[in-house]
Amino acid sequence: MKKLIYSVLFISIAFPAFAQKAHLDSNITNFFKREKGMIAADGGYTIQLNDGRVFWLFGDSYIDDYDPATHSVPCLFGANNSVLLQPKGDWDWRHTITQPGSDGSQSFFKAQPGNFIWPLTGFQHGDTVYIFCLNLHKNGPGQYDMQNMGDTWAKIYVPTMQVVSYSHLQDFGDITFGEGFIKEKRFIYTYGLSKNKIYVARFPENKPNAKWLFWDGANWQGDVKKCAAIADVPGFSMYMCKVKNRYVLFSTEFSLTCDAGKDIYVTSSTSPKGPFPPRKVIYTITDNKQGHRPFFYGPLAHPEYINDKDEMLMDYSINGYAPCVPSCADGKYDPNNYRARAIWIPLKLIDKSL
Repeated sequence: MKKLIYSVLFISIAFPAFAQKAHLDSNITNFFKREKGMIAADGGYTIQLNDGRVFWLFGDSYIDDYDPATHSVPCLFGANNSVLLQPKGDWDWRHTITQPGSDGSQSFFKAQPGNFIWPLTGFQHGDTVYIFCLNLHKNGPGQYDMQNMGDTWAKIYVPTMQVVSYSHLQDFGDITFGEGFIKEKRFIYTYGLSKNKIYVARFPENKPNAKWLFWDGANWQGDVKKCAAIADVPGFSMYMCKVKNRYVLFSTEFSLTCDAGKDIYVTSSTSPKGPFPPRKVIYTITDNKQGHRPFFYGPLAHPEYINDKDEMLMDYSINGYAPCVPSCADGKYDPNNYRARAIWIPLKLIDKSL
């Protein structure tokens, strides 16, 4: 018995990854398996509100269209965005409210006629939550035929969580910012992606509509065209957050169809502008249907959820198994093909200093 105990201790000390591994949480994953309100969606950004609640933001969504007899939804979603308001730590989906749109329609965020909004994430300042929104226009028949009509702040009043106004932001060229907001002293830092390169900008916390400053590799300056990349990622999917004293960058293997990417990566820095060491695989998705992997993306970290094992919550999204496995049959779609998955990431796997 003593030899066995010593062997386990030796393995745990010599090979810490043996004792620590990112793992799926079925209970929290079931939080996304909803039968009323928001049924299924991609995304899953969160903002920890000052009053203790957690605000969840999703992209294209199925809302109130679940058929309990067939456990299915229609083939096409009815909303371009949805939001949830969760009592923190309560993973019974029935206790989390799907916030209605201001005009009674399904989408929470409203765009100009002919356009639609995909919300990313944001931050709270005083009694206002600022959400960075992509204001998009469909300009062709293809899945990715769309044009960004100008990034937008949606301002939400707390505690009612109703949108009170929209305001356009400056032109960021081909960089999509909003993939993470970090408060640092009097500034908000935010991160953007363009052609597999990561960029960072900042603005005063109390003046989000002020002209943003961009890191050019040596200085903060106002010309987005001089922005310098601080890191690269293998695909189109990334997220940035701060965990304790580390700035953590998550990304995914390139995936735009079934049987493509399967890995989630991480790297971290002591500075919001890097440098970042080479990324490493922190999790490999296990989703499988008829021997095929799904189109997946994310990965969205939730630093407000760190458990007593020093693990941080993360979710990633899947978007079906087509064309390997047909998505729609007889006008019905399996909502589990379009729901987030929840995993716990040990902090020591992100960075040994955490």
